[in-house]
Amino acid sequence: KAPVLTHDESMIHFGLWAITSSPLVLGFDVTNDTMLSDSWDIISNSEALEVNQAWFGHPGYLIRTATTTFNATVFHGASNDIKDPPSRLPSWQVWAKPLAHENSTMAVFVGNYDPTNPQQASMSLQELGLPTNRAVKTVRDVWKHSSCTVHNRAQNRVDGDAGSNCGLSGARG
Repeated sequence: KAPVLTHDESMIHFGLWAITSSPLVLGFDVTNDTMLSDSWDIISNSEALEVNQAWFGHPGYLIRTATTTFNATVFHGASNDIKDPPSRLPSWQVWAKPLAHENSTMAVFVGNYDPTNPQQASMSLQELGLPTNRAVKTVRDVWKHSSCTVHNRAQNRVDGDAGSNCGLSGARG
């Protein structure tokens, strides 16, 4: 039987598809009311869907990967064969994607993949490709549907369970 993702793992999965402008195809039986209900807030998130559909010449790119890793069981193919030995995966990653032609607005995805070792990730506005000549940047968390103002640095704390506080944010200069 196929493993079922937790809600946080599903959010990470969907967020990575969104930041890379990948086609969004649901991989479960949509007539299964329980599965549909469990994932509805993710798959119907209009802000995440907007990030996915925004295309300004780039599908999103990896900005930074943790140097710390962890072992994870990885399932392969329709038969869900387990890869042996377990795969070494990064604890977290930061991805970005332009949301406007002038690069004044970026989507940023921060994913904490290791459920046993919470990490913190932060990056400079320059690393995100945002103009640094303005002191105040607005950041919107599309999962929490809330905004905050960040002065001089775009920061997103990654801690908690896998996917906790994963951000798919729009940073505006």
